[in-house]
Amino acid sequence: MASDDTRRGHGLMPRLVLRRDIWIVVLVFVLSMSATLAAYRFEHARSLEQGQVMFERAGDVVHRDLVATLRAYAQFLRAGSALFRTGEDISRQDWSTFVRAVGLEENYPGTQGVSFNRILRGPAERDAFQAKVRATDWPNYTIVPPGDRELYTAIAYMDPMTNRNERAIGFDISSEANRSAAVQRAVQTGLPTLTQSIKLVQEAAFGEGTGDVQPGVLLVVPVYRPGKALSTLRARSDAAMGVVVGAFRMGDLLGSVLQGTENSAANFVDVSLSDASQPVEDSLLYQSAEFAPQSSSYISETRLSLYGQTWVLNLASTPRFEELARRRTDLAVLLGGLLVSLLLTSLAWAQAARARESRAAAAVLKDSHAQIELLMGEVNHRSKNLLSVVQAIARQTSRGDPATFSKAFSQRLGALSANQDLLVRSGWKRIEIHDLVHSQLSHLEELLGQRISVSGPSFGLGPKTAQTLGMALHELATNAIKYGALSNDTGKVTISWTFSAPETQGGTFAMSWLERDGPAVKAPSRKGFGSKVTSMMVRAMLLGDIRTSYDVIGFEWHLSCPAENVLQSEGTASREANAE
Repeated sequence: MASDDTRRGHGLMPRLVLRRDIWIVVLVFVLSMSATLAAYRFEHARSLEQGQVMFERAGDVVHRDLVATLRAYAQFLRAGSALFRTGEDISRQDWSTFVRAVGLEENYPGTQGVSFNRILRGPAERDAFQAKVRATDWPNYTIVPPGDRELYTAIAYMDPMTNRNERAIGFDISSEANRSAAVQRAVQTGLPTLTQSIKLVQEAAFGEGTGDVQPGVLLVVPVYRPGKALSTLRARSDAAMGVVVGAFRMGDLLGSVLQGTENSAANFVDVSLSDASQPVEDSLLYQSAEFAPQSSSYISETRLSLYGQTWVLNLASTPRFEELARRRTDLAVLLGGLLVSLLLTSLAWAQAARARESRAAAAVLKDSHAQIELLMGEVNHRSKNLLSVVQAIARQTSRGDPATFSKAFSQRLGALSANQDLLVRSGWKRIEIHDLVHSQLSHLEELLGQRISVSGPSFGLGPKTAQTLGMALHELATNAIKYGALSNDTGKVTISWTFSAPETQGGTFAMSWLERDGPAVKAPSRKGFGSKVTSMMVRAMLLGDIRTSYDVIGFEWHLSCPAENVLQSEGTASREANAE
């Protein structure tokens, strides 16, 4: 019966081990996929943010080009105004020569026409000017609309002389309130002035019935008589002899700004431009044919103040832009993370399989290889302790920002790895405290002896104490680099300790970390994993007292515990393994 029970026991153990290994493999897969999903969410958010930045850049191009275009056209109109400073007898031929010289169609696309409008005060001046033009230049010249008014601003010259523009000759722009307000503001201020949205006179003859009617605006620049004083509003009004006017069809103007080329902004954003001063139903100045903000992923609204008017520029991303913005790097991260997770799971399973094979071989050779069994128990004990520490680090680090999870997790594993290297080299016995401190500060080697001072007696630490102090020193160094004395060029850190052997009455171990000349010290608003390592974990493992200070002179960390708690006899680890 005893033999049967033994055989049943030997048959049960492999099944339990296999079940345990399966759970470990599942845990590895779950942890790695959790990290993958966190990285995917981060990359997805980053892709959206990058798309927003690209959209804003494309919108800035439209905004900048529109403003730059109008400023360039205003400068051209100022040049036209300056032409009349040479004298009041500028002829229509002189005006046409000037317009052709600046290359209106080539250099200022989107301009319907440029005119010089004569300011006439009352019917008498109107009749005299009308008769003069008929006699010398334009036999059929007539100022329209007819009627007696106090002020006329009639078109005298217009170029280029197209069929559309010819109809506008003689039109009095002061006969309509919107145009008249722009003329008055330009004359009174001496500045270029835009009208509100209007229907150009040219549209009335050639646009209606063809579907080619576009909203328009006028840009008005004053012309003053040469040699007249312009220091007061009244003086400017009396000196005004006319205005230079640029007439723009907004569809043509915005088309020139957007430049429908392969790499232009028109391929990336749809545009809607409206006049903020007009009722909604009459405010639209221009709108792209495909403008549909309700179906676009990125939209924006900007108000532009230009030459006395306020325009509202609405932008919406085009399908082509959204195709470029969606590079799907988040899917690449997800697929890559899945492959890595599967690889880690396969490696874990292979490792577990090899471990099972080793345990099976050890069981067969147990009677003749008792020492091997003892060593396997020791390795198993150390591995479980290490896995517990790694799991605690992963669990605490994952509570922070997913974007920094990988870096923080790697740094803490690096600190643990440095401790393990020292333990292995020492045969899991004692680690010299100076070696432990320097291993945790190896990435700051150039500062040792200059900005980092290390002092204290030499003695050996037990394995558990080495792991605990190593993790604490790593967290203190990390915080000093990020926030403390090592985050600037002048701060200093002093690490010191004292030790009296347990045989000495009241033997104690005390260690201090002091920071000076760093940035202003401020207590953290919450305790993260690093605080737990340097306080609760050290206190629990060494049964000592931890004291921290966030004084203005610098951060301080002090540890004090019985000396016997930092030591461990050489046989303790073996006894623990046997007991397990």
